[in-house]
Amino acid sequence: MWNQESVALVIIADVSGSFLGKLDSKMIVNEDVLLAGTIGGGIIEAKAIEETKRAIVEDKRKFLFY
Repeated sequence: MWNQESVALVIIADVSGSFLGKLDSKMIVNEDVLLAGTIGGGIIEAKAIEETKRAIVEDKRKFLFY
């Protein structure tokens, strides 16, 4: 039986300035935890995970700019 858990895909679509990750880096997040991948770690990844969890709970798509 398939689990009906909501997940989100985070993709780095554009990079401007200094950033440890790479363009097109991906990670998958659910309401509780990072499931797979990385977008480079650090503060940006932590903020992205936090915002992604919020988007899942709110059932909304989000485009974030940092």
